[in-house]
Formats: sequence, structure tokens, C-alpha cells
Amino acid sequence: MKTLVLIAFWIPMMMIPVWGRDLVQTPPSPAGPIGVCGLPVLPADTEDQLRALAKQHPARYQQLLQQEQSMALFNAVNVTQQKFWAYDMKKKEFYQVTATLRKSGNLTNIWVEDESWNQGYVTQAEVDAIYEALEIRSGARSLNPDLGIVEIDTLLFGQPPNKDGDGIIDFLILDIRDEFDPDQKNSQFIAGYFHPWDQTDNATSNKRDLLYLDAYPGIYFNDQRSTDKVLSTTAHELQHLIHYHYDPDEETWVNEGLSELAGIYCGYGLDFPYFYLQDTNKGLMNWSGEIADYARVSLWTLYIAEQFGIPFIHTLVQDKANGKKGYENTFIRLGLEEYTFDDVFKNWAIALYVNNRDIDPRYGYQHDLARGLRAEFRETVIQYPYQTQFAIQSYAPVYFRFRGADTLRIDFKGTPPDGYWIHQKNSTLTLDPLRFNRLEIPEFNPDDEFVLLLTNIDVMQEVSFQAFAPYSIQLVELKYDDGELDFGLTTDGIGANRFLTPASNMKLRQIRFYNLQSENQYRIYVYEEGVGGVPGRQLITPIDTLIVASRNWVEIALDPPLSFDRQNTPFFVGFQVLTPDRSLAYDHRDDGGGASFFNPGTGWRRLSDFRTSDGTNLTGYWMIRAVLDGGLVPSGQPSDFDTTLAEFKVTVSPSYYYNGLINELKFKFELNSPGRVEIAIYNILGQKVSELSQEFANKGRPSLIWDLKNQWGNIVPSGMYFYRATFRNRDTGKQVASTTGKVILLK
Repeated sequence: MKTLVLIAFWIPMMMIPVWGRDLVQTPPSPAGPIGVCGLPVLPADTEDQLRALAKQHPARYQQLLQQEQSMALFNAVNVTQQKFWAYDMKKKEFYQVTATLRKSGNLTNIWVEDESWNQGYVTQAEVDAIYEALEIRSGARSLNPDLGIVEIDTLLFGQPPNKDGDGIIDFLILDIRDEFDPDQKNSQFIAGYFHPWDQTDNATSNKRDLLYLDAYPGIYFNDQRSTDKVLSTTAHELQHLIHYHYDPDEETWVNEGLSELAGIYCGYGLDFPYFYLQDTNKGLMNWSGEIADYARVSLWTLYIAEQFGIPFIHTLVQDKANGKKGYENTFIRLGLEEYTFDDVFKNWAIALYVNNRDIDPRYGYQHDLARGLRAEFRETVIQYPYQTQFAIQSYAPVYFRFRGADTLRIDFKGTPPDGYWIHQKNSTLTLDPLRFNRLEIPEFNPDDEFVLLLTNIDVMQEVSFQAFAPYSIQLVELKYDDGELDFGLTTDGIGANRFLTPASNMKLRQIRFYNLQSENQYRIYVYEEGVGGVPGRQLITPIDTLIVASRNWVEIALDPPLSFDRQNTPFFVGFQVLTPDRSLAYDHRDDGGGASFFNPGTGWRRLSDFRTSDGTNLTGYWMIRAVLDGGLVPSGQPSDFDTTLAEFKVTVSPSYYYNGLINELKFKFELNSPGRVEIAIYNILGQKVSELSQEFANKGRPSLIWDLKNQWGNIVPSGMYFYRATFRNRDTGKQVASTTGKVILLK
């Protein structure tokens, strides 16, 4: 994968002299090319397709048979050059390629499509590197770096089918025909595949143990060659080949999870865990081919391997049963009758949050790339009363964190789902299974960690609950980014964002930032505002931290927290990656800028003073945030709304965090029936500053506009505001409420 060079410019009076050092843009996932396995894309009914082709298009079918005969004759008289059938993922049809044997060993043959070789996608250097990884030495983090991928995969899973009896696994490197098109922003490509059809004796079968690896962009992209992606893919696809030998019709989520484990245990990393951890309400057994699906089954299968060992994985692969049943059979065969699939799933759900084997070996990961991971909360509840309604997917965990004081009460509407109430005080963890539709927590306090974990081991289930505590928390996360990484800027300079305290007497408790690569050493800074509105004097001793995992949000706690006495006090949080040739996360906005700054070593300037080599100004934001705590305030009155009738949702525009001059906020919602909408707006002290209301005669998508004035007609000051809407159905008289929202006004 080739990186794009960003050249820094300062632009005074239309002059464009180069003043800064080069920045390198690191394409992220999914904006940069990201490979997925082709097996789930392949048709399961190849034989039926060929029959249909023979019946509906006999001329084309006869042409295919003639190609089959011609290929057999060619291959019979040529040893080091052969013809192969490949599958066009876009057109859904077979086609032929000619390839030359570029490397042969005791266990493998490596063939390269002649066209890819002639195009320069693959050279002998890449072939030699792949061969060494296959037969001699795997990745540094593998189970045994002195063994090749083939030996490790066979140790883990078993033996390949050996279709043609030669004891050799063939690898064909070619430009796989797929939907990859960077010009159309289609960044996903097929990195490789195993085709079960090659294990048959039918037409268009290669009739051998064969795995396909992508040359472009898998090895070659943007004038750069790399085998990093291909090596993980070889381990991944080899598991599919071995699995087919024992269990040819395994469910996709199991098969892909085991192949992801192959990449991890062969030393090629844990792929994109954050894409699942940022939203865990996705069924374990569901499969749509998204990156989050691979991340989910990767984390699950790694957990299983660490809990039960390699013999469990070996036995699971070779069990004929599919899906959940295969797991249950393996427990029985290995004498682990005390375990059930559902119980292990619940333990995994706990581990995704706790992730600390010192507390309990069941509740954490051993692998160094997984130890620092943690599932994100669906919501951190700090304002009461609170209510929510949502659907929890089958075999999915969902996490809520609660902060506040005095007795916390949670009421479920109807029977609660499976789950646990988790209370963590220092290093002591208490787990209480949910048994009743009401929870009362008398020891609720802002210093401990209180988490509600909900799981579902049945079909999709609707969940509705309310929560109330007498005291709420003034907690706010200040941010500019939208949570989606656009790209990274490779630099040893410092990036910083400017924030304003939304209220008086607040404490900076935490800094959050997005980390791109594994094994990144960071330095975290906090500055006061200096002369010229740029970062000035440092307010804390810089914090150094090593982040092992990649592509995840990192939380850095300030101990003690940093206090700010006054509202609208400017401060800066900054981050610097100390590991050479690594990147800071960046979220691009065409109309943003002004709040992010950059110091390449020559002084602070606005990030928008830089532009890319293609002329794009860096008007976006660094992906670094500040979390402030304003202490406890009395909560509103307990709610008795019927949360099973959530007839509308409310959104606000401009959105959560806004810079610039505005004169109104628009609250938008959807009504399924006529009725009255009321919206109450509160300041950070819980005082009502304004109220909007209107009767709507028809259902639809109306809105209410707040002119930013309080009840006395005065423009409200900058700060954080909360809003909560209620709707009374005109026909039934029933009343429902939205969840509490928040917006920060900075003028």
C-alpha cells in the first residue's frame, strides 16, 4: 500500500513557501484498501450454475468445455507454466489465467499469474518472502516463529485434503477480479480465497489443494509492494482448506473466526477489533461480510482458544456438526461437560468489558494485542431520570455505564434480559446476575464503576428500562471529530485541539484519543492558552503511554484531575506519537478547522495552515477529546413514562458541538400520530432556561426552533445545555419521552 504525501504550507498573502516538514497520510480502514476473505462471496451452488449455463446458454457452455480440454492438454506438456481456473467475483463466472511456478518447496508451490508478473505487481522478492513465511519462519508474535505458516496451521487445525495426492499446497498469486475501485471509493477487496470447487473433479475445477492470493492491491498498490496483508491471508485461507477436509459445510461465522485465529497465531496481528467493540449489539452468528463481522468472530475465537487451548480448536475443526452444535459437541468430547455454549458466551461478554485475568481468568485475554481492548458503552448515563428502549440482537452483549450518587434504581418494563450488574471498586469486582425487573443499588457513588451488561441468547429481544438516582453528574466529553477515522498524518510533531470549559468549577478527568497502529508510544500534553491563541504553558507533566492494540479509542486518566474555576476557560489537549514513522488520527471536514493546531518542531500553527499535495486544505480536526467532570447536581423528578411506546425521537441541529455564530437551534422529530410536543431546555446546573411547545394536528416530521433566548428573552451564554422532549398522544392520552440530549454552544 502506498502512502500519500502531504506537504505542509504556510499561506501568507497568497505566497506559498514550504515551511514545515512533510506529513504522510496513512489511509485508514475502511477508506484505504482493506482485504476480506472471498470464500463467503463464492456461490454455494456452483454445480447448479453450470447446469443452468448448459441449459440456457449451450454455446457458452460448450466453449467452457473446450477451454477445459485445451487447459488439460497445455498442463500435460508444461511443468513450470500452467493454466488455472479463477473466479470473477464481479461477473460471477470462471475464467482462465496462465501462471508460472516461481518457487517450490517441500510443502508448497507458489505460482504467479503471468499478467501480474508482467505488470510488476509481484517480483521474486515478494515470492521469496511468502515462501519463507510459509515454510521456514512465521511472524514474530506467532505461536512459534521458528515454524512456518503451514506447520502452525496444521498443528492448530489438522491436515489439508491433499486432493491430487502430491502432498503439496499450491498458492496462486493473481489480480483477483473483484469490486475494488479506489476511484469510486470502493476500498474493500478480496485478499484471497479458497474455492471448495477445486476439491471436485468437475469442469472448471483445478483439482488440487489450491489457495488464491491477491496481487493488486494485496501486494502492490500506489507504487509500493508489501507482503504484510498477504501473509495474514495465507494463514487465513489455509485454515479454510483444512476445515473443508473435515467439515465442508461449516457455518460462516465459525469458519471465518477460525481463519482469523490462524492469522493471529501465525503472528500477523488482530484485525480491526474496534470495528466491533464500538458497537457490540451485533449478533455473534450473523454474517453480512462487514469488517465488524470479522472483528467480532476474531475476538470470540481467540477467547475460546485462550480459555480451552489448542486441543479444543483442533477438535472443533474436525467435528462434523456446524455452528453452535459443533462447539457443544467439542465440550463433550473433551470432557468439559460443565461448560455450555451459552455460559461461555456470557463469560466472553463479561471479558469484553472487564478484560482482566487477574480478577478472574475467565474474564480477560492473554494475547498482548487483546489485553488493552475493552467494549465501548452503548451509553454512559449521568443525567436522571433516564429511559431507553432498543432491540438487542441474538447472541449480542450491550453495556451501559451509570454515574451519579445516592440509591440508583433501574426498572425494566417486563421481564429483563439475561445479564449482570457489575460493580468495580478498585481491584474488587462484583458480578450479580439479573433476576428481577427492578435493581436497587444503595451504594451508588461517583468513585466506583457501575455497569449494566445485557446479553441475549435467544432471538432478537426488545428491551426497555428506566433509571433514577437523586444526584446526577455534570460530565461532558468535548470533541470535534465524528468518531470516524478519515486518515492519519505521519509525523513526530504534536497535534492539539483547543477547547473551552462549558461551566465553572469543572475538572479535566480524562483525555481520549484514537490510536491507529499497534505498539505506538504516545506522549500526552495539556496546555493553557498562550499568546496568539496557540498552546502555551504546559499544565501537567506530559504523560507517556504505550498502546499495544491498534485502531481503538484510548482513555488516559488524569490523576489528580486538572481543575478549572471559570466557564469558557480555553485549554488545549495534545498528543504526539514517539514511535518513528507512525501517525496521528485525523477527521477531515471541508468546512471545519480553527480548533486544531500543529507543531512540527518549529512552533505552533493552525492545522488549517497545512494542505495536501493535491491542494486539499487540512480543515478538519485531530481525533483527541477532553472529558470534564463538574461534580454532583440534584436530578429531576423520577419519570413514570411508558417506555414501551417510544413514538418519536428528537435530534438537534446544529449538532452536539458547534463553533461559529448561530442564532437558533432546530429540534427535529418524527410523529406517528397527532399530539402535543413539549421540549424543556436546562443549563448545566439543572435549571430550566427555556421551554418550547406546540400542538401538531397531523403525523409527520415537524420541528421546533429555539431562538437561544431564556425565559426572560435574553440570549443565553456559551455553555452546555440539556434538552428533553415529551409527546402526548392526542387520541390515546398516553405520554412518552425522549432520552436526554445535550448540546454545547460556543460563540
